Amino acid sequence: MSADALAELLRSDAGFEILQAIVGEARPSWWPAFAGEVKAAGIERRLEAIRAEIEDAKRGLAQR
Repeated sequence: MSADALAELLRSDAGFEILQAIVGEARPSWWPAFAGEVKAAGIERRLEAIRAEIEDAKRGLAQR
């Protein structure tokens, strides 16, 4: 696989999973902080989606 193809994969939505597979069982010193930030960002995205869903539901209730 070329470096360009790998870079394209890492930039995709599956990039973190690809990086996890590449890192494998190795856990460099920077990995825990990086993985934690990625996990936190995912939780924040889900939380924002839930907040938007709550606001939509409230607007629906207000229109009754």
